[in-house]
Amino acid sequence: MEQERSKIIELFQAGKNPSEIFNLLKFPNSRRKFITRTIERYEVTGGITDKPRSGRPRSVTTQRLKKVVRQRIRRNPRRSMSKMAKELRVSRRSIGRVVKNDLHMRSFKRKRVHHITTLVKEKRASRSKGLLKRHAIQGLNSFLFSDEKLFTIEEATNPQNDRIISSSISSIPEELRYVSRIQKPLSVMVWAGISSIGRTPLIFVPAGVKIDTRTYRELILEPVIQDLSKTMFSGKPFVFQQDGAPAHTSNATQAWLRSNNPDFIQKEEWPPYSPDLNPMDYSICSILETRACLKSHTNIDSLKKSLCREWERIPQEILRAAVEAFPKRLKAVPHLGECAHEYLDLILNIFADEHWRSYLSSRGTFLILGNLIFSEVNKITFLEDTTITVDVSLGYTINMLSTLLYQLMCPKSLINGLVTPNNEENSDFDKQSSNCPNIKGNISLEPSETLCDPIFLQHKSALLPIVFDVYLSLKRLVVQRTKRIEDAQQRTFDLLELLTSGTLEERREFIVICIEKLSHVASTDITSPVVIFEGLCRFASIVIISLCSLCFTYAISNLNMPVHTISFKEFEIFDISSSQI
Repeated sequence: MEQERSKIIELFQAGKNPSEIFNLLKFPNSRRKFITRTIERYEVTGGITDKPRSGRPRSVTTQRLKKVVRQRIRRNPRRSMSKMAKELRVSRRSIGRVVKNDLHMRSFKRKRVHHITTLVKEKRASRSKGLLKRHAIQGLNSFLFSDEKLFTIEEATNPQNDRIISSSISSIPEELRYVSRIQKPLSVMVWAGISSIGRTPLIFVPAGVKIDTRTYRELILEPVIQDLSKTMFSGKPFVFQQDGAPAHTSNATQAWLRSNNPDFIQKEEWPPYSPDLNPMDYSICSILETRACLKSHTNIDSLKKSLCREWERIPQEILRAAVEAFPKRLKAVPHLGECAHEYLDLILNIFADEHWRSYLSSRGTFLILGNLIFSEVNKITFLEDTTITVDVSLGYTINMLSTLLYQLMCPKSLINGLVTPNNEENSDFDKQSSNCPNIKGNISLEPSETLCDPIFLQHKSALLPIVFDVYLSLKRLVVQRTKRIEDAQQRTFDLLELLTSGTLEERREFIVICIEKLSHVASTDITSPVVIFEGLCRFASIVIISLCSLCFTYAISNLNMPVHTISFKEFEIFDISSSQI
């Protein structure tokens, strides 16, 4: 466009009229007006660029609409965009553009997962770590993974991936369009095992036989497992894996394996609720079912023949790839920071040096830690208001950060390691952290030694409001309350008690902070006022408690007055002089 306009102006400056320019440039008839408009624009503006356009003003996707949509999504992320468009009286496409282009969000499908408690998550994390160490020592070639699966004579189908390409659904034959299902189809239970170097034969459980301890030992363990060391593994020992089925974890089965194959994954070692860690579950069984049940079978014998045929046809490369994914999946298990205590212990040992601590103080590390804890607490507070599920990782993060801040503020506990272990029973996850004395237990120190520390005094006033906010936020948690949160709350309380110990002037500053927090408490929050007054009564002396009562009375009756105007002189209306205060 710009080049054409430039050529038109060059010819016009050379003395050509619009008709001659049209003939020279050989434009189509539809562009004859384009030449005249370009010349007119040049004569008026002296240039060939377009005039600035005002554009059609936005009438629907306004800033107000963006704000309303953002607030509604924040309150309920599962809100339907169609219903939102109907409520706001705008089109569905407008809401979609606001969400995608302005808010930079998009919708995601929710997934069904098995409900796993916090204790099970911790066991999965700790046991996955143990299996990773075992894999690093013994290697994958020595592992034999096994599992049972129930196969039916019906055709296997995947609603997500089974598609038929056609011009219309009516042109698809019914035998292809539908996958028929019957009640209680004939089925057979099959056991199989794989390794990166081979596979076991398929073992079919007879119809009507339940796999209990005796059946499992006589049908599978004795005829198959005893010979594998000589056949598949060439006389070398191998690691036998099995899941947590009752027949696998019974005392008799475990005792038989200890006697005949000592190197196996015991029931205390395999992560519970972990089909995502067994190659047979997450890969091979589904491949075998897809191949063997590509079409429905008329009887069990036909199904067995198909299973045996397709089992032998699965390439060894597929089996090896499935086994090699095992350590990657172990690493992908959310470890809930079970290694964090090792790094924390290392950091605390480094920072025990007073020179390092002074350097961190000069770099603002103390305030950075406080703000980081506050941001993590804001995240978990948001989850408290919007979800009904618990995020264990956030609780662990807050616990670790609060522990680190407490230790850095109390150098004597770093140097002397004044720790008293807890007497509580610990889970498998907690037992791994027992080697880190700086995390567990109640830390005791001499207040006089800490209160005289110059670094502590330097950051005391700046950290007090942050720690107090964190403590109030943790105290209000209900849904997100876990043992980690309670530990972090106790650690924050210990730090708050330390920060509020000092001179009368420092306690007065704390009282002013409490009154300021009280004046900003929401009307629906019934926990914070109680916690604030409990904190004042716990931290203050009798004289200060009396002053606290007056402060609360004064603040409640004068909530419209800025808090910073409160001073000791204003309490003279209660017949209390400055000297008495």
